Amino acid sequence: MPSRTEKQCKHHNEAKTMRQVRKQIKRNLDLGHRVLFTSGVTGKGIGKLRNALCGQATVLAGMSGVGKSTLLNAVQPGLQLRTSAVSDHSHTGRHTTSQVSLLPLDAGGYVVDTPGIREFGLSGLRQGDLIEY
Repeated sequence: MPSRTEKQCKHHNEAKTMRQVRKQIKRNLDLGHRVLFTSGVTGKGIGKLRNALCGQATVLAGMSGVGKSTLLNAVQPGLQLRTSAVSDHSHTGRHTTSQVSLLPLDAGGYVVDTPGIREFGLSGLRQGDLIEY
């Protein structure tokens, strides 16, 4: 069983990580985008995500190995979407989903699980073309 000090350190590290994440996504928050903090591992925020998906048609897209399928497995146990563990070597997720799947949700609505995006870029744009670089 973890000691009180170990629990305090873990809480401090989680709080520090959340501050870093909020700083990274500040622009999205400032624009009024709804952001849900979730974890398919701990279950944090899964109920809120489930409610947000209910009755909607949603596409789940993002970088390879970030846990999109893991989140969906947590939202609706029984989906049995294939997932992989984080690599011990690179400490990153692995590209596992290889096809687009339209999944009906028990609570109503649909979600599309997509393969991860390996790279994202805006071809042909220069730094001067962007308002804020």
